[in-house]
Amino acid sequence: IHDHYKNSKFSGSFIVMDSTNGAILAALSYPEYDLNLFTKGISHKEWNQIRSDITNPFTNKISTAKYPPGSLLKMGVGLSFLSNGISKNKTVYDTGEFIFANRKFRCWRSGGHHKVDFKKSIIESCDDYYYKTSYDVGINKISQTLKDLGLGQKTLVDLPDEHIGTIPNKQWKKKKFDQPWYVGETFISSIGQGYNLVTPIQLAKYFAIFSNGHEVVPHFLKTMGNYEIDYQAYDGLSANYKKYLPLIRSSMYGACNSPQGTGYNYVRNSRYPLACKTGTAQVSSISQTQKKRLRESELEYLKRSHSWFGAFFPYKNPKYVIVAIVEHGGYGGSTLGTIVANTANYMHR
Repeated sequence: IHDHYKNSKFSGSFIVMDSTNGAILAALSYPEYDLNLFTKGISHKEWNQIRSDITNPFTNKISTAKYPPGSLLKMGVGLSFLSNGISKNKTVYDTGEFIFANRKFRCWRSGGHHKVDFKKSIIESCDDYYYKTSYDVGINKISQTLKDLGLGQKTLVDLPDEHIGTIPNKQWKKKKFDQPWYVGETFISSIGQGYNLVTPIQLAKYFAIFSNGHEVVPHFLKTMGNYEIDYQAYDGLSANYKKYLPLIRSSMYGACNSPQGTGYNYVRNSRYPLACKTGTAQVSSISQTQKKRLRESELEYLKRSHSWFGAFFPYKNPKYVIVAIVEHGGYGGSTLGTIVANTANYMHR
């Protein structure tokens, strides 16, 4: 993991966690900096280089950096749909763009995904399904479900200064900006954009919930002296949520194992069945008049989307969660899928 990041020019984080008890087995915040510089005395030049680095090496990106989650939010938003009365068999027809109040809301696939039900919306990550269905559920109910899944909340990881991020709703916006909430903001929030901000450690806990159906406290500390600390998973989900988890798990399995899945081409070297979700989180808006979106490589570095990849494995008896982000890395699957699969292979040698 370290070599992959070190040999690239990317910044971000990578977390491997035991999904049964929250034990963090590996974690990386990159880029790093040489601690020896501070023990022997650091020059003004060296200090200014680190401090002005746009990749923010001083930031602990595991628990204090906040990012839009992009499509990794879709399982939680989908759970809100199902638990609030939306049928798993509900379908929408995706043409590639949804027009509401004279504004275009585009799906990432320009030609659309055509007929889409819940399972296909996760496997192929169809934005249009979430635009149209979020209108029926509303931001307040969606927000509540996401908070119930630990987003916008402290995980209580044993690191200093953990940040909580933002899971917005109508009351939050009124308090923050003294402005009303608009329906269009519900649409973009439903695909993990807009005001949504999460930390990688929150998403590790979130993936653990989907993998095992219970909550954990992420932690590094295992022992104190001769005393072994026993962390137990706890049952914090309502029965109304739990009954839909098998459908969401199988949809995540399809994202990595169906030929139409967004992660399929990038984890084919995995020797173990993964359930996953890819995510591409935009950091700059796209004009409605722009007919053809520029490739990520054609954008300025700081305008490129963040890349996410989250997975749990083995699928039938989940034990581990991996969550990875590369800042401004472009499309999530292509950047991170291979290293996630390689990490899973290494852990099961």
